[in-house]
Amino acid sequence: MPISADTLLKRSLLDEISFVEINESLKPNDFCTENPIISQQIIDVGTRLGVQLISGQPLLAKKDATYEALHGSLGTIVVSPRYMSPSVRCQLITHEFIHVLQHLRGDLKAVIPMGWPIPSNAILRFGSLQEAEAYVYQNKAALVLKYLLFIERNILND
Repeated sequence: MPISADTLLKRSLLDEISFVEINESLKPNDFCTENPIISQQIIDVGTRLGVQLISGQPLLAKKDATYEALHGSLGTIVVSPRYMSPSVRCQLITHEFIHVLQHLRGDLKAVIPMGWPIPSNAILRFGSLQEAEAYVYQNKAALVLKYLLFIERNILND
């Protein structure tokens, strides 16, 4: 059973996580390029939180995956059914779950950047701060997994 929106709305919860501590502790197996099966753990935790993941035509043209952020509740990730390497699929899943984290940061009303460091040219390259964060960190699956696990652990223990 998905966790209710009221329970998920804990803006300060994301502020309690140390990005620097997690990012600096990442090991080679924490990346999609080295361990693409980690994306299944992200999917499992995300599903328990209430994110739906379906195979189908993504909402945006020429994209292989999209996250539809719903006002007041977690949304749906749509992943193209076309073949892609496990590493690419992992990065797509991680990318979309970064948008899930941004949606949680925006109290399920908006998609707000996490505030993670990005290169100065990333916004120009990717079109928005939200997309820049997602593209820059999409290979760091364990970073996203640790955020999701922290959220799940703190919500279920309250």
